[in-house]
Formats: sequence, structure tokens, C-alpha cells
Amino acid sequence: MFKKIFFAVLVVSCFPGCSMKSLMVKTFEVALPDIRLAFYGEKSPRQAMLAGPALLKILDSLIISAPQNETLLFEGVQMYGSYGLSFADHHPEWAARIHERGFEYGVRLLELSSGNWSDAFNQGLPALEKRLATATLNDLPALFWTAANWAGKINVSKRDITAVADLPLPSAIMQWVYKKDPTYFHASPAMFLARYHSSRPAHLGGDPEKAKAYFEEALRIGQGRFLLTKVYYARDYATMNQDLALFDRLLQEVTEADDNIMPEFLLGTAVAKEMARDLQKNKNRWFNISQDSEGAHSGTPGDSLPDFDGGDLPNLDD
Repeated sequence: MFKKIFFAVLVVSCFPGCSMKSLMVKTFEVALPDIRLAFYGEKSPRQAMLAGPALLKILDSLIISAPQNETLLFEGVQMYGSYGLSFADHHPEWAARIHERGFEYGVRLLELSSGNWSDAFNQGLPALEKRLATATLNDLPALFWTAANWAGKINVSKRDITAVADLPLPSAIMQWVYKKDPTYFHASPAMFLARYHSSRPAHLGGDPEKAKAYFEEALRIGQGRFLLTKVYYARDYATMNQDLALFDRLLQEVTEADDNIMPEFLLGTAVAKEMARDLQKNKNRWFNISQDSEGAHSGTPGDSLPDFDGGDLPNLDD
């Protein structure tokens, strides 16, 4: 379906007149939220991973035709963020490029909607905090997804010291979002802050107690339905603190949960279950457990997903 839609977009973009392009943009501006919901409703991570690049290219084509359309830019920053976060573990280098594009769309959206964000992002934490002090609730969705893409790129670029040094910036944005609406996107602001404090040593701002409190708050707000929270709780916090009992309990809860526990985000549930199964099979990587006693899995994360390799990866620069 997405390939047919993409072809239609390309055909219309070749027409010299503006009327056909305007009609296509207006049509998709209305349809894109439903297309996004259909993507979120996909039960198969494999199918979502295969379909995603075509959908992202549709968004790119539409944004080229209407570069100041705020609705399209918001769909762009959200879809790039969702896709990158869902499959970052399988192709980190590609995910970094996905998040880079999502971040670009987020910055463009914020500049159009309320202005003066690019300088704040580039001038360091004090400038960003000053700009956040004047932000409004209307900025919240764009700020959340921009920060999610920014942090997503950093998380898959940990060998880039310059990129890692910027992590306090998206964290400051998420702190602002958390204070304004901790329930946004299934309590993701609290989950993000939990991961931030789990992944960093104390001298760099990490705090295991804060991490645990944020994870528990995210689970409470989301009523345990957003299973990715439990996966990250196990992978980021339980492993860092060598809490094998917590690790096992959380992942068992994920794998045994109803596939329809979150009808509005079936893809997130499916991805969480796949990640949980992989963590269970490979827990000897994080805990001092005999491979013989645990039957360690010799595969790699995401064995069931398509292995885009080299030239098979969609070219985001086209």
C-alpha cells in the first residue's frame, strides 16, 4: 500500500503546476494521522520495519512540496522518532540518520510555530533553559518529539564524544515536558528521564534512585500497558544495578502480557515482546551466569527482523 501511495506522490510532484501538488498535500495532510495510526496498529515488527521507509519517503516528498506546513512537519518528527526508536537496536548507524532527519523536522517545526529555538539548541544548556522558560503547552508535542529524536541519535552514537556531551540538552527538554504533562505519549517523559539516570554514572548526572522512581512512576501512570517501559527498566536499570530478580520479573511480565494490552499501539507491544525475549535469552551478557545453566542464545538482537545490510538500506538522501 505504501509503495503505491509513494508512487502517486512522485508522479504528482513531477507536474509543473501547483494545483496538483497542493491537492496532494491537502489530501495527505488529512490522511497522515490515520496512516500513522495504522502503522502503530501493525502487529508484526517485521512488516512495520519493511513498510516504514516508504512511509517516511512519502513524508519527505510532501514536506519538500510544502516546507512550511506545520502539520506535515509534526507527522515527520513523530514518525521518524517512532520508527527510529522502535528499531534502533537492530541498525544503530541507520537509526542515527533516521533520528537526525526527525530532529531536523522538529527544529523546523518549532521555528515556524514559536521561533528562536535553533539558537537555544546551539548555544548550550543555559540558553536552552532560558528559552524553555518562555515555552507554552502548544510547544509541548513538538518539543517532546524533537528531544526524542535528539536523544535517540545520541543513544546510538555513543562513540561520538561530542554527541554524548549534548545529552543534557534533550534531557532538559524532557524535564520540561515531564513537569508540564507527565502522561504524554504513554508516560514517555518519565521513562526517558529514568533511562537518562540509569545510563550515566553519578559524576555525570546519573542517579539510580531517581531512575527507579521515574520508572515506577511511568508504570503507574501508564498502568503497566506500555510494555517498552518494563523492557527499558530491565535493560537499563536492573542490569546496571545487577538486580537479576527484577530483570526476570519485568521481562516475564512483558512476554506473558496480552498481545492486545494496548490496542492503540500494537506495534510497541510487539517490539517490546521481541526485545524481552532477546534479553531473556542473552542475560548472561549482563549478569554473571553460566552459559550452560542458562542455555545462552548465540544469535543477535532481532533475529526475526529483516537484516538490511549495506546497499539494502533505504537511502535517506534521495
